[in-house]
Amino acid sequence: MDRIPTGPLEHDLARFMQLLEAVRDAALDDGHWKLVSISLASERLIDPLAVLESIYETGDRHCYIEHPESGEALAGAEAVIERTFSGSERFAKARDFARELFEHTVAVGQLDLPLAGPKLFCAFSFEDETTPDAPFAPATLFIPRWQVSAKDGAYIATANLLVTPEGDPAEQARRALDAHKKFSSFAYARASGPDGAPEGELRETKAAWYANAVEKALGEIRKGSSSKLVISRSESFIGERPLHPLATLARLRDAYPSCHSFSFAGKEGLSFIGATPERLARVENGTLYTEAIAGTAPRGSNPAEDARLAAELLASDKQMREHRAVADTIAAQLAALGLDTGPMSRPRLLRLANAQHIRTPFTAKLPVGMHILDIATLLHPTPATAGLPRDIARSTLAKIEESPRGLYSGLVGWLDADEGGELLVALRSGFVKGNLATLHAGAGIVEGSEAAAECAETALKMSALAGSLG
Repeated sequence: MDRIPTGPLEHDLARFMQLLEAVRDAALDDGHWKLVSISLASERLIDPLAVLESIYETGDRHCYIEHPESGEALAGAEAVIERTFSGSERFAKARDFARELFEHTVAVGQLDLPLAGPKLFCAFSFEDETTPDAPFAPATLFIPRWQVSAKDGAYIATANLLVTPEGDPAEQARRALDAHKKFSSFAYARASGPDGAPEGELRETKAAWYANAVEKALGEIRKGSSSKLVISRSESFIGERPLHPLATLARLRDAYPSCHSFSFAGKEGLSFIGATPERLARVENGTLYTEAIAGTAPRGSNPAEDARLAAELLASDKQMREHRAVADTIAAQLAALGLDTGPMSRPRLLRLANAQHIRTPFTAKLPVGMHILDIATLLHPTPATAGLPRDIARSTLAKIEESPRGLYSGLVGWLDADEGGELLVALRSGFVKGNLATLHAGAGIVEGSEAAAECAETALKMSALAGSLG
């Protein structure tokens, strides 16, 4: 990506037009479209979720990701470039497209600020293939027309322009700078969703089915074909009025600040939303950050009960076996790539508002040329979302589970021009459209699992989204 650091351009329309004319000429020379991205700092606070909510249009492609505890947030909407891929090579195809895109990108503006420059938003389903009528492709990537971000006290507005040989640089320059002026003094509209959580009903209809699925999984484990299978289920919430996905996200980020809240909009007003505790990978300045999260217990109603439940979680043979299987597998996969993660950390607790988990973090320096999607190819799906051995687990799940998962337990995230970005494991999530929400959750089945306990665990996980629907 070509980078042209500048100060604010809003008063220099002529200079920006000259840049766009030069980029258009380059597109004429090589016959390839170009992306021009202009990033400018805002002197006032920008809340990416509030901006997205203020201009939210049902049916527009959008992606929103926020980690409230770290103060990092990104939102983008209205795709100017979009691609979809499928099959076992979808991560490699997506990586190659990302490299091509950024090779033909010119980034302008205050590029030394956090999260400046274009971000390629992406979502990957759990499965490599989906049916033609599925609401989301196995891999979807898009560059938004506009993008806002917040990190480390800096607020950035980014406009992305597709420049083609037949484009009009003057018109594009005016539109881009007008958009930046709007964001630099953004007036937040009243939320389009109604106040308060909606009345509705979460239909617990799948408990008996799930108990039977757990027994089938245990049968496979006893036969020795798998050592772990992660069985998921879904439940439906029927609201008495239409649900507003971004109002739900506002509640999720407040209730679960240590999770990543996210939304990825699909076809015809369908949104995939959630608050996940798990990151598949983050690559920043050539360093990989990943983690193993497996093993779950509820939170206590007081400090003493909370500490007791945590101690029982860490002392549980079943829970620790499940966690070690995930952590050991991730460590072996990274080692197979030649990555040095150092001595494995001791498992620690990850405490959320409604649950606590066992977590082991990993870090490694990546060699030059290794892309974050190369890491995704290696790690997805993790033993915490599919099971072990992975290929056998995936084929077994296709037979046991009631329907394809789609984006649930897939990946949502963003990519940058430095072959980095962040990919989240899309857990504690569901699909929202109209007054219907379909919630998903799963639990790891190993030897010693009991159907009633695993069903209770999935209900606990679904409660995060169920309690925030709005």
